[in-house]
Amino acid sequence: MANSLELNIEKFFLLIIKGGVYILPFLPLIVVPGFFFPYITGKNFVFRIVIDIIGALWLSLAILNPKYRPRFTKITIALILLTGISILATLFSADPFRSFWSNFERMEGLVTYLHLFVLFLILATVFKKRDWMILFYISLSVSILVSSVGFLEKARVCNPEKFSTNTLTGNLNVPSYCSYIPDLTEGGRIFSSIGNSIYLAIYLLFHLFFIAWAFFQSKQNWLKVLLVAAFIYDFAAFMLAESRGALVGLAAGVFVVLSISFFQAKNRRLKYSLAAILLISLLVTPLLLVYNQDRLVKSGIPGISRLAGISLGASTSVSRLQIWGIAREAIKDRPILGWGFENFQIPYAIHYNPNLFGNEPWFDRTHNVILDWFVHAGILGGLAYIALFAVIFWTICRLFKSGKLSGIESAFISGAITAYIVQNIFVFDNLTSYILFFSLAAYLYYKETADEKAQAKSDWGGFEVALPAFAIVLGITVAILVNARPMILSKSLITSLDKITTAMRYPNQDFNLAMKETKEMLASGTFGQREAREQLANLANTMTTVKSELQAQDVLSFLNLAISETKDEAQGRLSPKHELILARMEKQYFALTGNSYEEALGQFKKAIELAPNYIQSRFGLVELYLTSGDKTEATKEITELEKINPKSVEFWNTALLVRIYLNDEAAGISTYNKAKELVKTPPDNLDSLGKQAFGRKLYNLAFLLLEDGYQKAKAASQPFTSLVYLAQMHAERGNFDRAIELALEAEERDPKNEQLKAEIAKFIDSINKVRGQ
Repeated sequence: MANSLELNIEKFFLLIIKGGVYILPFLPLIVVPGFFFPYITGKNFVFRIVIDIIGALWLSLAILNPKYRPRFTKITIALILLTGISILATLFSADPFRSFWSNFERMEGLVTYLHLFVLFLILATVFKKRDWMILFYISLSVSILVSSVGFLEKARVCNPEKFSTNTLTGNLNVPSYCSYIPDLTEGGRIFSSIGNSIYLAIYLLFHLFFIAWAFFQSKQNWLKVLLVAAFIYDFAAFMLAESRGALVGLAAGVFVVLSISFFQAKNRRLKYSLAAILLISLLVTPLLLVYNQDRLVKSGIPGISRLAGISLGASTSVSRLQIWGIAREAIKDRPILGWGFENFQIPYAIHYNPNLFGNEPWFDRTHNVILDWFVHAGILGGLAYIALFAVIFWTICRLFKSGKLSGIESAFISGAITAYIVQNIFVFDNLTSYILFFSLAAYLYYKETADEKAQAKSDWGGFEVALPAFAIVLGITVAILVNARPMILSKSLITSLDKITTAMRYPNQDFNLAMKETKEMLASGTFGQREAREQLANLANTMTTVKSELQAQDVLSFLNLAISETKDEAQGRLSPKHELILARMEKQYFALTGNSYEEALGQFKKAIELAPNYIQSRFGLVELYLTSGDKTEATKEITELEKINPKSVEFWNTALLVRIYLNDEAAGISTYNKAKELVKTPPDNLDSLGKQAFGRKLYNLAFLLLEDGYQKAKAASQPFTSLVYLAQMHAERGNFDRAIELALEAEERDPKNEQLKAEIAKFIDSINKVRGQ
């Protein structure tokens, strides 16, 4: 009776565990519109809940029955080592709380890696051949659905221009299905239901190898036809994602597949054919890319045109190398166990390269997964990460030699892992690809241990009946405690901030009720509270700089709340980012009230002390001096800043703008000449800056900027909107013919503007009078 009961419990648990795992391939389709970062948070919460529950059930089985306990294979040991170092890196990190929980934008941190490790253990010890086949084909089918969403996105079925505006709320009347089908991103790259073009590309990259693997393994013609169609379908979506790192990874993976196939081939004709393909790919393909680079860039072929545009001189390549340089310094600072997960922003600010000014203000990734591991977990973590891949390739070779892996399996698994490694050198990872990678590692474990006999079952007596019940309660309890409150906060964050934003636009909205709900949302105490505070601060800065229907006291009330919450966030933490956020809000408070200047000044100096190279803080300090009317200190600070000599267009545009606000024409001309030596300032910025200088009666500087801007715009066939200003300054300098020529050109560019025509006619008439004509 007891044995029958135990057997039924085991079958029931296995059914739930396998059912939970079969849910995971559907995660890429999950989008929760009401959540903060809807493409990220929903997927991760479902993943954690599923693993919490089935993990507890698996643990119960593993305790009761030795056959569900993992063997100490090299892959298992490598993952245990990596997980153990990750735990130590988190405990000794610069911010352990953030390292463990991450944030809504990434949803990684140690908590995710622990869940992935549990997934590996479950797959490795529970899944058998039939289970793997079911999981495999579920995942392939879902990839088709993900690609389909991408194609609908490319077709722009949810283009905002197609929908009318709700006159009451000011929002678009968008159909509900558009919550799941995104509108196309700028640049035309699809990201489907996964939420990021890079994430989509690596997800599909795995499946391209899986489909090819299934094709060569299959013996049924009808299935082969379906697999060919699936490959073409997914490959088209993969190309539309236009991830250069994934494209390079695909090329590397295919090369590995062909190389392994060459060494395995017994047929001489096949061997020669593979040798020819490999030789062409090594010698001819690079030459074709080099000599046809311009043509390929202009071709507009999805993916290929972006790939052909790669060069060491390109802005993205330069910034990537600069970020890697910061990562190197970060590793030197904390070489053994690193900074902890999710803490790259701290060394990024401390070792900031001024040449990056104008890029994203805060990078939280190095855009190189291997470097990320060295930064996050130190040399120990980085070497453990590399060792994991070395062990995987060693295992593949060993399994092939022993006959446990076929030649086709070994080739395509090696190709997929190679593609994954190569693309990780250029970008970063996320949950959808983590699951695929850990699943592949578990599959290799399964192949390695499939023929091993499990130990005899231990006799646990009555404990066998009590433990399963405890496991169910434990799994559900952990799932609720770990996920429920962050999920509520993720939703209430959007709701609260939306109500505040609506109150800013529509005076009849209840701002006090929105404030009450915001305070309740902030009191959650979960890891999402940090994200909420940051969003609150961003909204507070926006509220104080844009036109709003709110009363002045309401704006100050919200700003005070944001300042208070940010102070709590920054307290006791090495966080240059939050110190700068707080400084900016203190500056806005001073600008609105004329009070707390010393607090704002001290806060900026604190941010600068934490990260001296982070020049955004120093520009913020200059802005504070300008707001207070202290031109002397503003001049000193901008003069010191210019001595850095960064090769950043945005830096010099900002510096020149400061000189214009200071009404210092001589220094402005000097700044501009210095900028021309270091960088090429774009014409559109010269156009704008020239107008500002003209408006402040800095005519010599304005003339210099506008004349250069016009010449550069003309050479680049770009628009130039300040022809009238330039014509006027030429006239004042006695260059009458040139002035008339520019004025007529302005009229020619806007022929329907009757007011402009009349003004130009007056302008030309006044010139002719001066010349006595």
